[in-house]
Amino acid sequence: ELDIYAGETLELGVSGAQNWGAHLTGEGGVAYVGDSDNKAENVVTIKQLFESNKTDDQELDCLHLANDYAGATTVKNVTLNLERETSLGASGILTADNANIVEVKGGALGTIDTIDFTNTELTTKDTSLVVTGATFKGTNVLNVTGIFEVDGAAEISKGSLTISEKSDTT
Repeated sequence: ELDIYAGETLELGVSGAQNWGAHLTGEGGVAYVGDSDNKAENVVTIKQLFESNKTDDQELDCLHLANDYAGATTVKNVTLNLERETSLGASGILTADNANIVEVKGGALGTIDTIDFTNTELTTKDTSLVVTGATFKGTNVLNVTGIFEVDGAAEISKGSLTISEKSDTT
């Protein structure tokens, strides 16, 4: 378990493909930053690292808990595969630049209410995306199951936004 202090950001440097798992708590945020601009090589899979069929084992080990840190999540030059429940914490704020974010397990994305994307692709699994604010720069692709809705303002500046056919948009 890792407690991230208020006003602080845990920055994880990403080089190559790797698995990551820890129970992240606290008031701070997390940044996944690739060591180059090649997001196809800089891949992080946020996994549930503790697996047991025994309920007693899970209760003794915090690695099975959902991430509930309260700060924002930033993803830059990384492909992020989300397998752990609420992989991106509880703030609802997601900023991504040159990223590919894939929700592998339903519920892993959690609740996102503010997105700021630059040249980013987001794919959800059985998860609709309803946000209060969205900013898109460059070329962005949303492959959202269900609906993509912006309740507030959506801004597209100098770029494009592609919504997959499987999504309803409002």
